[in-house]
Amino acid sequence: MQLFTLVVATKPKPGQEAEWDRWYDHVHLAEVLGLAGFVRASRLKGIGDVQPGRGNIAMYIIEAENDDAALAALSRLQAAPLTTTDALDPDSVTFDLYRNGVWRVALLEGDG
Repeated sequence: MQLFTLVVATKPKPGQEAEWDRWYDHVHLAEVLGLAGFVRASRLKGIGDVQPGRGNIAMYIIEAENDDAALAALSRLQAAPLTTTDALDPDSVTFDLYRNGVWRVALLEGDG
């Protein structure tokens, strides 16, 4: 099995942040993690105006045999009858899928 990371950017509609947070944390993440291949999730909330127009990033780890199987998992997510909320700005949603690599970290002489 290989690991893939699905990065989803979204934001709530103005004034609906509390409802959006409740839905994301207590409904949406659990539903996505119930789909085949989705094994972990992390949610990151933007602060300040570092990324204007982008409020939040969710990173989902997908376990799949290969690229095609990971893309099939993304298709299952997009077709799934998931609970939604009116607090979500539908125009803000973007998906990016990445194959995880092996990270090598080397300490430079004098570090550590």
